[in-house]
Amino acid sequence: ADTKKAADVAAKAAAAAKTAAATAAKKAVDTKKVAADAAAAKVKSDAAAKKATDKDKAVKATKAAADKEVTAANAAAKAKNVNAFPPSAPIIVSIRNNPATLKADVPGGGNLKRGAKLAVKVTVTRTNGFTGPVTLTLPLPPGITDLKAAAVTIAADKTEGVLSIAAGPKATEGGLANMVVRAKMQYDGREALVDQPITIKVAK
Repeated sequence: ADTKKAADVAAKAAAAAKTAAATAAKKAVDTKKVAADAAAAKVKSDAAAKKATDKDKAVKATKAAADKEVTAANAAAKAKNVNAFPPSAPIIVSIRNNPATLKADVPGGGNLKRGAKLAVKVTVTRTNGFTGPVTLTLPLPPGITDLKAAAVTIAADKTEGVLSIAAGPKATEGGLANMVVRAKMQYDGREALVDQPITIKVAK
């Protein structure tokens, strides 16, 4: 009886050991599967992360290209200074030779006192076939007042004339700018003007 009991105990122990071994083997298989699944999941996760990174780089590159195009478009759209020349009627310019030249001799360096006169000798040299009379005048520039000279005509057969310049009591003082003796004449069917600069200084 004791021997049978001992055999039963040994059989149960062997069965328990077998069950434990099977459980351990199954657990080892499950652990291996979990590790494999984890490794596969990591590979999948790494691939997804790389794909996301590549997509982000592509998006940034596309945005940079778009920004560059917008900047270029804005620069092209800015207003630029453009010289516009509207159509106009043609201008005909006729170049004519001077019919005469002038020489003016101003005494005393052109110094003239108010209330006095200055006799300016003018010599005319006719050119380019001109043979007519010449009228001498004294045009006043803007801002110059109370200075007068009666017109003097130099006949066709003469070459000299004297222009008498008179300074009134309110004549503009100082060195007078842009003063000229002007000769008028008819030349080639039109009035021609020839100016000769002169120096005049008015004092009290």
